[in-house]
Amino acid sequence: MKKITLSQWAQVAEIGGTLAVVISLLTVVWSINQNTAAMSARGVDDIYDGWRQVQMVLASNSDLHEIVYRARNSPEQLSAFELDKYEIYVGMNLDLWDRLHQRVQDGLIDKETAEPWDQFFREWTSRYVTRQQWEQWKWGWTSDEFLARVEAVLDH
Repeated sequence: MKKITLSQWAQVAEIGGTLAVVISLLTVVWSINQNTAAMSARGVDDIYDGWRQVQMVLASNSDLHEIVYRARNSPEQLSAFELDKYEIYVGMNLDLWDRLHQRVQDGLIDKETAEPWDQFFREWTSRYVTRQQWEQWKWGWTSDEFLARVEAVLDH
């Protein structure tokens, strides 16, 4: 039997080291994918928590609930005070929609995960915001992309 030379041992060690590096890189890629998925889920959970808080305020405040109901059905009958309260309610919901897209742009939520929420907010906006109201309230948002998103919903 022939003895293995130092050079051959070095080649074996090099192959073993290369395999260890490849396995290590695969582990890092898997960890990054897991972390990205967890971060995306956490971002969507934050949107849900914000929306739920707005709905809990609405459910616990019968005056606000009545204002929202009336605003949806006949907004022209609201007093200036009621319209201000309604504007705050609408603003909180639109802020969540804007935040959702900011997190998508920042890579914190992936587009596929955000899509159901985006669809929800498009539908919500079409039900709760009139074009006239939006023209008065849109100054509160600075993102041209968000302004265009809301206007696209209101134009349909």
